[in-house]
Order: sequence, then C-alpha cells, then structure tokens
Amino acid sequence: MGKASRRKRINSSIKISDGSEFLDYFLSPKSEGDILPLTDELIEKLVIQEKLSKDYLLHLADEGFLYSTVKNNFILLVQD
Repeated sequence: MGKASRRKRINSSIKISDGSEFLDYFLSPKSEGDILPLTDELIEKLVIQEKLSKDYLLHLADEGFLYSTVKNNFILLVQD
C-alpha cells in the first residue's frame, strides 16, 4: 500500500474520542493534536531517537497504527 492511500485510510478513520472510558484513558484532550500517522519522516525520526527497528515501524504503519507523541506509544483505532 502506498503512502498516499495509507494516509487517506488513516485520516478517514481517525476518531479521537467516542466518550468511552478506554479511549478517554489513552487519548486525553491535551493529546488530540499529538496522534500522528506513521509517515516515512516520523519513522526515520523514531528509528534514530527511539532506536526502533525500521521494519517493525513499517509493519505498524501498514497495519494502520498511529503514534502518540504524548504517550510515546502506538495506537490502533478500530471502527465498529
């Protein structure tokens, strides 16, 4: 899957909060602007700064994971 189609899929499926306790726990209001798609630029940054495997990050990106800069972790939002 190419970057453009991955970005379209991610942007169309991002739903920051539905009021559930689970999402409220992971996605506080102050973190709404800090949920980022795993772009090539962000992947390169995480490889350097966090010493993560590029292959692993590419796999997460292909699966649709997002990166939370506030929580410093990866999030997969699933729609019902």
